[in-house]
Amino acid sequence: MKSSGILTVGSELLRGSVLDTNSHFISCRLEKFLIEPKIKITVPDVKYAIKRELKRLLKEVDIIFITGGLGPTPDDLTAEALSEALSLPLIKYEEEEKKLLSKLKKKNLPINEYNLKQIYLPEGVSVMDNKYGTAPGFYIKHNGIYIFCMPGVPSEMRSMFIDSVEGILEDIAGRAEKKSLIVKTIGISESALAELIYNSGILDGYEFSMIPKTDGVHIEIILKDVAEVSILKDGLSKVIGSSIYGYDEDTLPNIVMDLSVSNSFTLSCAESCTAGLLSKLITDVAGSSKYFKGGITAYSNEIKSNILKVRNSILREFGAVSEECARWMAEGCRELFKSDFSVSITGIAGPGGGTPKKPVGTVCLGISTPNFTKTYKRLFSGSRHDIREKSAYNALNYIRIAMLNYRDQKPLNPQLL
Repeated sequence: MKSSGILTVGSELLRGSVLDTNSHFISCRLEKFLIEPKIKITVPDVKYAIKRELKRLLKEVDIIFITGGLGPTPDDLTAEALSEALSLPLIKYEEEEKKLLSKLKKKNLPINEYNLKQIYLPEGVSVMDNKYGTAPGFYIKHNGIYIFCMPGVPSEMRSMFIDSVEGILEDIAGRAEKKSLIVKTIGISESALAELIYNSGILDGYEFSMIPKTDGVHIEIILKDVAEVSILKDGLSKVIGSSIYGYDEDTLPNIVMDLSVSNSFTLSCAESCTAGLLSKLITDVAGSSKYFKGGITAYSNEIKSNILKVRNSILREFGAVSEECARWMAEGCRELFKSDFSVSITGIAGPGGGTPKKPVGTVCLGISTPNFTKTYKRLFSGSRHDIREKSAYNALNYIRIAMLNYRDQKPLNPQLL
């Protein structure tokens, strides 16, 4: 197995003003290959620091991934640092100049010495196209060690890694057999999940861990043999039931879209405390326009009443954070958008606004379908951000189960939710 090191460049990463998501992304993607992440290092935008850590990695690993420092500003110094560390001259890449000038023209960016510095790269490198930005990536094999340099902007780096780097890694190291199975659950607590698993004995003899996340509890199982996957899925499905919503890279937004499109269902949503977060999760998935009609952020009682037709008497008697209000919101939204299904969310995300009867984290959700409307009251913990995310993901899960039951014409079982 090959060893690898990740070097992220950026003073903003050390200050904490920008979160390093690049090294996490690379480590996760490396699971598909016979490559072990061995070292992660972050350095400021200082040439000697980049050179120092690069020379260290050259002694310790087989493959080096560098992100950041390829842009047009004076503190983008990765190409220069690599050039000096490997004793290679920086040269102008004529073909890249043509591409860069075309990109600058399309983006209406100035053609100046700062932008043009991006086409001066160490001699002998192979260039990797940047689909979204102006700074090209590149890689080189030096004394048997592969060095990949990619932009620091996450969207640019991820696209380049998937489109260009992964094919090279497969040639260098080969693909690994599936090492683990991730089972994704929602609507069931970690303790209840543990009880089901241990009492059933389904995972006896396996190394596994349960990881609570805002989209539920994930179970990561270390596989002994890739042939076990289908057996494990079948066994866990019998034990845990419909609380399992997916595996590995499945996401609730993707699953809801697949379910909707395959059955010609349409969906709309009315959000209060999540303020559009559910709509964002839905529309983050390309192709969501095939089923998602739209959403409304009904943050004030005025909008709940005037647009969604929630009766003022409901708001006075039960309050905006109530199952009664969630019901009217869901039904009003379904009528407004003429969708097959609609979901509503209203709650107290905090940190203030809670009462003894309705503490922070109280969230009411409504699901309106062609056959019925049902409401749910949940109490979520965590920060304002956590509560909003948990609300949105649980709403997606309620939609998923309602659609499955409607498709199969089964009565909705609240115990499954």
